[in-house]
Amino acid sequence: MVKLAEIVFGETIEVNRPRPVAIKKEPAQSVVRTKSRYITIKNLPPISADILHQYKPIPADAIKTFQLKIGTLPEWQYKCRHDRLIVPIVRPDGTIHHIRGRALADCKPDCPKWLASKGWTTADMPLPPGGIPVQTNDVVVMVENAIDAMMVTYHPEFVFELIRYKLTTKVLHGLVNGGNIKGAAVLASTYWSDLWIPVLKPASQVVIVLDNDPAGIKASVRLANKLNKNGILAVVHKWNNGKEKYDMGDYLKDCLQKGE
Repeated sequence: MVKLAEIVFGETIEVNRPRPVAIKKEPAQSVVRTKSRYITIKNLPPISADILHQYKPIPADAIKTFQLKIGTLPEWQYKCRHDRLIVPIVRPDGTIHHIRGRALADCKPDCPKWLASKGWTTADMPLPPGGIPVQTNDVVVMVENAIDAMMVTYHPEFVFELIRYKLTTKVLHGLVNGGNIKGAAVLASTYWSDLWIPVLKPASQVVIVLDNDPAGIKASVRLANKLNKNGILAVVHKWNNGKEKYDMGDYLKDCLQKGE
C-alpha cells in the first residue's frame, strides 16, 4: 500500500502496490489508482484557504495535514468533470482507503455534492478522516462529512460552546487535564464499520452531531445506541434552530463569520 505522504503529485502511481510506481510522467496532473480505479489530481501549488471558503472555511493547517487537493474523478465513473475538493480517507498507517471529491463552485446544480472512488467497502473503512489518533480524555465529535470533522479538530473552542451541556463533570475534568476535542465523520448516515470501536474506545465521551434532517436524526440515535452497547459513552446533540439540513460545518462557518 502507498502512504499518502509518499505520493508525488505530477506522476501517475498505483496505490495498491507496495511502493509508488511512476507509470507516466504528467507535469500538469497525476492519476492515483485505488482498487484499480483512477482519479485525476491537478498538480497545483498548495491550495489557498480562500479558494475553499466558497464551500466552508477550512483552516490552512488542515489543508496541509490532510493533504487536500483540487481534482476530478474518472469520467468513465462519473459525468461530472468539474474541479472538486479531493479528500483522501486514510488508514492509521497512512495508506489510502479511498478518495472522496466534494463539489465546488464550478459544479452544476445536478452534480452530486460528494463523489468517491470505486472499489471499497465500509467493512474495512477507517474512521474518517484519519491521521489524528484518539487518546485518553479526548472528546470525539462525530459529524457526517470529513471536512466538518477537520473543522471540529481545528476549532475546538466553538465546538465546546455547542456541546458542553452534554459533557459529564468527569469528561470536563479530562479536557482540563490534557484532553482534546477531535472530529470524526461517518460520511453517510447509513455507514458503519466495526473498526471504529477500538479507535473510539480511549475517548472519554462521544458526541454525535449529524445533519439536521430525518435521516441524520435517526442515524444519530442508532449510532449512539451502538456505541453505548460497546462500552463507549455516547450522546446525541439535537439542533434546535429550525434550520433544515443544518450541520456542524454550517455552525462553525456562522461562528467564524461572527468573529470577523
